[in-house]
Amino acid sequence: MRPRVEQIVTSLLDQLEGERECDIIASIANPLPGTVSGELLGVPMEDRPQLQRWTQKVNNLFRITDLPSLLETQEAVLSIQEYMRPIVESRRHAPQEDLPSVMAAAQGEGQMKSDMEILANCVALMFGGHETTVSLIGNTLLALFQHPEQLELLKRQPELVPAAVEESLRYDGPVDLITRVTPKPLSLLGGEVPANSLLILMLRAGSRDPALYANPDAFDITRATAVRSLAFGLGSFYCLGTALARMETQI
Repeated sequence: MRPRVEQIVTSLLDQLEGERECDIIASIANPLPGTVSGELLGVPMEDRPQLQRWTQKVNNLFRITDLPSLLETQEAVLSIQEYMRPIVESRRHAPQEDLPSVMAAAQGEGQMKSDMEILANCVALMFGGHETTVSLIGNTLLALFQHPEQLELLKRQPELVPAAVEESLRYDGPVDLITRVTPKPLSLLGGEVPANSLLILMLRAGSRDPALYANPDAFDITRATAVRSLAFGLGSFYCLGTALARMETQI
């Protein structure tokens, strides 16, 4: 998808030609992943702003919030599912180059169990492919603006772009924490954790562990490390959109 994403970014930048300043989130970071996710899911261009508004409401699931906001989130999730339902159904009869076609075919082969499984994945892909990528693009540019010497280095050596994105994921990743439940008792840092315990894991703390990263509070796009990034989670719950988010931010 890299050539297509490059076209989208070029188009967004062309719209800013002649402007002396811009809101990067509104003009680039927000529309880019929304457009890409929309194309992946077969959503017509004119409907994508509405889908973005729905996905922003899903954000309430990851905040300390109140009941009215959670009910608004539930309504948004159901709205996305109902919107995607006819698209998925149409792909059963006329497959296209998009994910609903792939999932409809997988259901026909017995690899997905139900329409609800497909629709739930559409909601997850629409939300997961948008909000965190917006944050990653914004955080990366913010870090570069706050460290002008790193920005100048990147201008001189654009081959460092992938490394700059990786350093941004470590320095100020888009996700603060993840949760896990222990399937069995385990020993952790000299303590005993019972089975079925909820662990709240602070990704940013792990990403600034001085035992793993020299000078961990510094933003350094030349940082050499063999440590695997925590930003997308690990193991069975590793983020499905990792490659896509990295690519969009690099471009």
